[in-house]
Amino acid sequence: MLETDVIVVGAGPAGSMSAIQLRNYGLTVLVLEEHSTIGKPLHCSGLVTPRTLESAGLDHSLVLNEIKGAEIFVGDVKPLVLGNDVTRALVIDRVAFDKYLANQAVLNGAQLNLGHRVTHIENTPSGTTVVHANQKTFSSRILFGCDGWRSKVSSHLGNTKKDLIWCYGGEGVVPNHPKDTVRVYLDAEIAPNWFGWTIPIDNKRIRIGIGTTFGSPERKPIHLFNKLLKQYPTHFEGLNITSLSGGFIPLYTPQVIESRNSLLIGDAASHAKPTSGGGIYTALEGAKTAAETAYQALSSTQAGSIQLNSYHSAWSKTLGKELVRGSELRKVFMDLQSNNQLPTVINTLSIKPLKKMVHNYGDIDYPSALVNPILRAASAMIGPALQLSKMSRASLPLKRFVSQLASQK
Repeated sequence: MLETDVIVVGAGPAGSMSAIQLRNYGLTVLVLEEHSTIGKPLHCSGLVTPRTLESAGLDHSLVLNEIKGAEIFVGDVKPLVLGNDVTRALVIDRVAFDKYLANQAVLNGAQLNLGHRVTHIENTPSGTTVVHANQKTFSSRILFGCDGWRSKVSSHLGNTKKDLIWCYGGEGVVPNHPKDTVRVYLDAEIAPNWFGWTIPIDNKRIRIGIGTTFGSPERKPIHLFNKLLKQYPTHFEGLNITSLSGGFIPLYTPQVIESRNSLLIGDAASHAKPTSGGGIYTALEGAKTAAETAYQALSSTQAGSIQLNSYHSAWSKTLGKELVRGSELRKVFMDLQSNNQLPTVINTLSIKPLKKMVHNYGDIDYPSALVNPILRAASAMIGPALQLSKMSRASLPLKRFVSQLASQK
């Protein structure tokens, strides 16, 4: 039995950053990763904001492309074209990104065990956690669950329900895709309750995918993927698909993310953004909060009396608040999509003053930052009834905003 301060289950961005931060605090760390190779299998579009690289402590060496704009398509209406000379997002080599962070954790002194799948977790009367993996037994004072949407640690804490997006996609070569622009497809027929996307890697290669809510057999992503290709034939003329895979995104839903001696970070905590599905930035920031919580707990308490309840409150005050707001925006999006109101939204946001606001306030990591300016503009156009004081009330005013604009068309 190996004794250590913290066992981290999973060596993705959440797990590796947790290990790095824990070692910075001087704690002993063991990382258990079920796969034999870091970063594989890959189920990620690799589209991040510049602040994500800053959070990870990386330079631009892993950046494959810079994104400055977006084209948003809904049915037959004219697409919403966004962007200027500002770099909004970066396309990274995601496998190399994961390997870099894992290597940094090892260089910092963390022990990394590859090919170790956790099969059982138990808490002992002495206050330690015992983890079984590969017919071996490990013990620690604290357990970090960074093991993705199928998290064993999350199940150990009693979580059973997740809001999953079922995705399918991969990479390909296409001759006519803009190099610095992503394309987003919001059609309910091809991506119910979610969207499709293409992301340019360079002048010819793209990442392409589709997603939908999990649970509907008739909505299998592979069928929706083929619908996407057929519905926009000019976008995919000459497409040569080089790889395909599927996966799941656990959108933010309230979960138990802490217990007496366990914490959940990243996808294991369902901390993927409800508006875009991105989870790398939230995982990195969550890891930092979790590591600080663990350090404070171990340095200020006696054996057997660890208190980790500050983790949830600390997280809720930072990105947790944004995830709650994102959930509200997602509900609005689903309502608009199901009621075929998205074409009106696209037409409305094409108006120059509103489009300028999107450029000024739009932020992939903090999408709610755009809501207040848009609603203030709507209030000036339509009336004071649409003014917003609290984000928790965003859903109703935004619906009113869209419906009233639609009635004026």
